[in-house]
Amino acid sequence: MSRRLLFPALVAATALAGCHDTRRASGDPPAGLNVCWRVDVAGAGEVDAVAYGVPSLEQCAIFIEGLRLEEHHAVTGVWNGVYIHADARDVTASVKSHNERYPIFRPSDRAKIDANLSLQIALKNGAATSSSTSSHRRGGLERNEIELIR
Repeated sequence: MSRRLLFPALVAATALAGCHDTRRASGDPPAGLNVCWRVDVAGAGEVDAVAYGVPSLEQCAIFIEGLRLEEHHAVTGVWNGVYIHADARDVTASVKSHNERYPIFRPSDRAKIDANLSLQIALKNGAATSSSTSSHRRGGLERNEIELIR
C-alpha cells in the first residue's frame, strides 16, 4: 500500500475506533475499578453499584453476602470483572456468570462473617424502626459496618 493511501486509512481507522459502542454486551461484567456491583443475572441483567472504592474481592463478597442475608435469597455481584455468587450454601467467585466457581471464604470464616453481618443487620433494622428520621439506602452495609466485621 502506498504512503498516500496508508495515511488516510490510518486516520479513518482511528476515527472509527472512537465510535465504538460502550454498552455492556450480554454476559459481560460491568466496568469500574474497585466498584462492588450487584447484578441481576436471572432477569434483564441490570446492575447496581453497592459500594465504591472496595479494595478487595473479599470485601465485595462481604457486601454481597450482607445483601443475601437481608433479602433471604441468592445474590450475584461483580468486582473488577470477577463474579461473586452468594447463596445459602456458599460464597464463590467465577470469571463468567456461569463458569466453574471457586470458594471465597472457608466455612469457618463464613460462619464468623455471617454472625457479624446478622448482628449488624439486626442493629440496623432495630435502629431504623425506632427512628422516624432514618434515611433509606439501597441495602447492603456501609463501609464502617464492614470494618466492624473484621
